[in-house]
Amino acid sequence: MGPAFRSLPRVMRQARLHGPHDLRIDEVPVEPPTGDEVIVRNRCAAIVGTDLKLYTGAIVPGGYPSGVGGASVGEVVATGPAARAFQPGDRVIARGPAGCGTCPRCQRGQGNYCFQRTLPMRRRGAAFAEYVTLPEFSLARVPGGLTDEQAALLNPVMLAIHVHRALRYGPGDRVVVVGAGPVGWGQIQYARLQGARCFALEPRPGRRALAIELGAEGAVDPHQPGALDSVRTWSDGIVEYVVDCVATQAAQELIFDLVAPGGTVALTGTSGWSLPIQWIVHRSLRVCGFRGGVGTDQATELITSGAIDPTATISHRFRLDELPGACQMMAAGEAEHFTTLLVL
Repeated sequence: MGPAFRSLPRVMRQARLHGPHDLRIDEVPVEPPTGDEVIVRNRCAAIVGTDLKLYTGAIVPGGYPSGVGGASVGEVVATGPAARAFQPGDRVIARGPAGCGTCPRCQRGQGNYCFQRTLPMRRRGAAFAEYVTLPEFSLARVPGGLTDEQAALLNPVMLAIHVHRALRYGPGDRVVVVGAGPVGWGQIQYARLQGARCFALEPRPGRRALAIELGAEGAVDPHQPGALDSVRTWSDGIVEYVVDCVATQAAQELIFDLVAPGGTVALTGTSGWSLPIQWIVHRSLRVCGFRGGVGTDQATELITSGAIDPTATISHRFRLDELPGACQMMAAGEAEHFTTLLVL
C-alpha cells in the first residue's frame, strides 16, 4: 500500500442498518484500494427518500448489516496502483448509479443509459461513512465554483434538465409536479426558468409553501377533497404534463387519473406498481422514465449564476453520530423536513 493509505486510520465510523428502524454507527475497517480504486473521505451527503425507505424497510437491502447512502461529495485521499483519473486532494462526487465509463454511451456522457449501469456506492459501504473505497468510473469531479453542499444537491437540477429535454414543455405550458420534495423543487425551479407554469401536489404544508416560494402558482394537498378539481380548474381542464417525484403506487395512480388524453407523464422513480398499459394506449399517453440526470455543465451554470439555489431548500444538517435519531425523526414525521444533509 502507498504512503497515502498508510497515513489513514485503519477503522472508520459507518452508518449501517441491522434491520428496519435499526440504524447504528459501527466501527468497520477502511477498505484498501486495489486496481483503479480510490478512497474518498466523505464530506457531505444528501439524505434522500430511498435512504428513508431502506430505513423503514419499505425497500429491503440484499442483507443485513447494510450500508446506507447513495451518493456523497468528498475528497480523494488515496489511490490504487492502476488509478489514473484522480489524485489525492481532488474533490469528487461519488455517484450512486454509475455507468461503466468505457462503453460508447458513457464516452458520450450518457452514463445514465449504460447497459452495465451499477450501484458501486451501495455495494461498497455507502455514503454515510467517514470513508468509501470506489472504482474511478463511479466518481466525477466537483465542477468548479460549487460548494460541497451545492455539489451534493446537483442531481435534482440535472434530473430536471433530463425531464425537460424529453418532455420539451415550453413557455406557457402547464406542468403539474407531484411531490414537493428535493426532486420536485428542482422540477419547479427549472420549469419556471423555461417559462412554464407549475402547480404542485404535496401533503405537507411547509413543503407546499416552499413550492410556491420557488415558483409554483399553486399547491394543494392531494388527499383533501376537491384537490384534483383544483388542478383541473387551474389547467382549464387539460393537464398535459405531469412529473412524478414521489414514486409510490398511490401517487402514480393519482397521476394517471389526472393526466389528460394525449398528455405526458414523467416518472422519476419506481413503486412496484404495474402500469396500466390499456389505459396508456386508449388515452394516447406518452410515459417517460428517468434514471439520473444529465447536463452537468448546464446545471452548474444555473447554480453558480444564482438562477437556481438548491441550498435554499435545506432545513436540517446532521453529523454522523446524529443520523440514527435523525432518521427516526424523519420517518415518524415528528418534524417537517425539507432537504436534509449529512455533514461528515
